[in-house]
Amino acid sequence: MADIQLASMTELPVTKQGFADQLSAVRGQGRAGIRAARHCLLTGGASTFSAVPSSATGFANGFGGLVRYFPPGKAEIAAIEGRFWEEVLGPDAAREALVFEDQYASTGGQIYELVTGRDLMVADIRPLVFARLGYGEALSCHPYDLCTALILEEAGGVIEHPVHRGQVDAPLDTVTPVAWAGYANRTLADRAAPVLARLLDAFGR
Repeated sequence: MADIQLASMTELPVTKQGFADQLSAVRGQGRAGIRAARHCLLTGGASTFSAVPSSATGFANGFGGLVRYFPPGKAEIAAIEGRFWEEVLGPDAAREALVFEDQYASTGGQIYELVTGRDLMVADIRPLVFARLGYGEALSCHPYDLCTALILEEAGGVIEHPVHRGQVDAPLDTVTPVAWAGYANRTLADRAAPVLARLLDAFGR
């Protein structure tokens, strides 16, 4: 995955949808290298738009969470997430509806939500939880799911490994399980990532 130099994503619209977005980015060019186009499916025309991650410095009233689509590992991931938000927000704030979640069942869609400022963070820890529980790897995120993460990085967002906080890297295939954490900006990452890493380290022991 570290060898990817250009990434492109195309929205596949449902039949009743009137618009579809396309994004692309080139490694090392930052926001200047991002191309964002919105296509009108009725007229065939297209317009550009700015794809900019959120500049929020806190998580209050925003969207974020840990991926847990399927029954396997759901209870364990939810327990980790509960402790995570309690530490990030504080014990009192965690009892209020300060953070919303959207279990968007598409890794590419999650990257898009981060790039366009809708989500503040998304972390997919399924491979780590499944390994600890002795489950299989089929229901994990895989490199081809995450191949557009370059767009988030070039837009100014952060994507890193949820435990060691290093680069997310894996063979560009369809089978290797990949754990990752994405943040809209460095401030949010530095606030939340150490908490998540510590909780995952404790869970894995």
